Amino acid sequence: MSQSVTGESLKSTPAIERLPFGSDAAQLAEIVNRDGGIILTNVLTREEVDAVNRELEPWVESLASGSMADVLANLHYREKTEHTGYVGSRTRHLQHCVKRSKTYRDKILASEILGEYVDAVVPGCAGRQSCLASVLIDILPGEIRQNLHRDSSTLHSPYIGHGNDGRLPNVFCSTLLALTESTEEMGATRVIPKSGHWDDFADRGSQDQTIPVEMQPGDMFFYDGKTLHGGGANSTDRMRRMLSTAFTLPYVMGEEAWPFAISLDEVRTYPKRVQVMLGFSSISTRGEMPGFYWRVDTMPLEEYLDLKQ
Repeated sequence: MSQSVTGESLKSTPAIERLPFGSDAAQLAEIVNRDGGIILTNVLTREEVDAVNRELEPWVESLASGSMADVLANLHYREKTEHTGYVGSRTRHLQHCVKRSKTYRDKILASEILGEYVDAVVPGCAGRQSCLASVLIDILPGEIRQNLHRDSSTLHSPYIGHGNDGRLPNVFCSTLLALTESTEEMGATRVIPKSGHWDDFADRGSQDQTIPVEMQPGDMFFYDGKTLHGGGANSTDRMRRMLSTAFTLPYVMGEEAWPFAISLDEVRTYPKRVQVMLGFSSISTRGEMPGFYWRVDTMPLEEYLDLKQ
């Protein structure tokens, strides 16, 4: 099994490390590059967590369990098993959370600290990372474990299979913000530490190699896109809620088509940092300001749209 973690070596694998939010970006990057992920504590206060939940709840109420099942049914990465595999049958997904929660937008997406962390783990962002998606994920009682997967598999797919997959650069990182308690019994995300260093990314590992990412409300799991992970099984009578946000290089097409999902008038009310990560700004590939790509009649997009702040 290439460089996979064996059952024996897993016994000596330490628990996922924790750092308080605001810790040095270089320290965070060292841990993420080594282990694949880290838990950041106290990213939001309990009051801020309550505010995000309150802002999102009206939208969640209209969702059914397995709300992404129809969308993903025919995609190649949905595994065909006796279960629902990737999307789950008792899991709710709410898309476009950027526009549904002002607290999340202002406290998370507009956070300079979080931006520094993304830049440290995904070289090349230069402070202008792209937001691929912002999705609320509710794992309801009775849900089974999700299939293990790598978030960056689509971006890396042209380069996988030529040997030393683990040496591919990080082009993608994700965060899971806990909006409820997340225990192993409630379906905490399960992860295989160091799996981003395996020689063969086609190797998906096995559930017995995983450990749970347990968090309190307001904590965040920050991980690179190469790390194998998946939602856990919820054997309790309580819901487990996470807000997933994915970041990548500014010139990579995202999962969510923000310029069509959010009106220009609404975007005008967003912090500049959020406007940039949603694609309402010209794109820089070498740190040039304004960006050279994603222009209209050679004008920087933010100037063309009159989004200058």
